[in-house]
Amino acid sequence: MPKISTYPVVTPASNDLITVTDASDSNATKNVTVQGLLAASGQKSYTEIYDLGGSVTDIINPLVYYPLVCLTTTGLTNDNTITQNGAGVITNTGQPRTFIVTFHIGATSGGNNSLSFIVAKNNAQINYSETDLHSQPAGRGSASNSIIVSLNTNDTISFLAANATSNTDITLQHLNIIILQV
Repeated sequence: MPKISTYPVVTPASNDLITVTDASDSNATKNVTVQGLLAASGQKSYTEIYDLGGSVTDIINPLVYYPLVCLTTTGLTNDNTITQNGAGVITNTGQPRTFIVTFHIGATSGGNNSLSFIVAKNNAQINYSETDLHSQPAGRGSASNSIIVSLNTNDTISFLAANATSNTDITLQHLNIIILQV
């Protein structure tokens, strides 16, 4: 009689495979991902990414978008297929999915400057994601926005910044990003 072994208990990663029998397909054996099982059960993936601020985005010309300089960190997540490179570029390494991306940006620049921030998908600006802020006389301001975006495997999103008023640099005070699968 074959002996059944015991295996260590582990926390599965979202891209780990589980072998199942598909009763609707002549009992064919197939692999599914942990992420796929979570989606089928109704549990949504989430990832929090943030920056504590202090990075400076050089503005050479007004009204031109430049990559937002930031030093991002991953906070709470249940989805290791949403990765970030520590510089604000976020990649979906998992299956194609649709997400709500909510972000809040606090920044300083010269007093009374009009700043704009926009999300880029694969380096192309998503026009409906643009959000503006007008810095106070002391130069501070904050802006928030939410968008829905579909990401295929290895698609990226990142953030761009522009100063519509002058070529005064933008200093990031904080950046909070929540990515929630819908």
